[in-house]
Amino acid sequence: MLLTRIINLLLCALIAGSGAGILLFLRSIRRELVRIDRSFDKIITRTDISETPERLDAEGNIHISHASHVRYDREALEKNRARFSEAYANYVTGGQLISLLPLLGIFGTVLGLILSSGTSDIAQMVAGLGTAMWTTLLGLIFSIGLKAYDAVCIGRTVNLIDARFADADAIITRQVLQNEMQLARKAADKKA
Repeated sequence: MLLTRIINLLLCALIAGSGAGILLFLRSIRRELVRIDRSFDKIITRTDISETPERLDAEGNIHISHASHVRYDREALEKNRARFSEAYANYVTGGQLISLLPLLGIFGTVLGLILSSGTSDIAQMVAGLGTAMWTTLLGLIFSIGLKAYDAVCIGRTVNLIDARFADADAIITRQVLQNEMQLARKAADKKA
């Protein structure tokens, strides 16, 4: 009985310590993701175009636009993408670590049941079962809380950064097309 309680207390301490460690790990990932998100403002250059830039639509038709133009420093964007890839890998690892907490809780419950099943006293068995259930409860509380923090704070930031990379890639593709159109126009003007 005493051995069961000691083992379950140790497992509860392990779950609580692991949960706290995972929370610190997730917070460091979130800080890095926020830095990555803020760095987009440093790698964007907005310029107003005095001439009318042309763009292609999905059917290949040329359209003229009078809007301001956004340019990205490609080298800085790729460095940012590499930082994001590393932070995303850590984010996935954090999510996998969260899933271990309920398993540790169930392990404590099963171990507590096994240890308390050797007694013939019903009161001791019930007390051992109650003690064993605390590990499962603690594992669930930590995993649910950390998963909520993950979804609300980190997952949202990951999705926003991913969308910013998609926008940047679309702008860069458009810039490449505009440059190719200007080169083709210059080549056609030289021939004419």
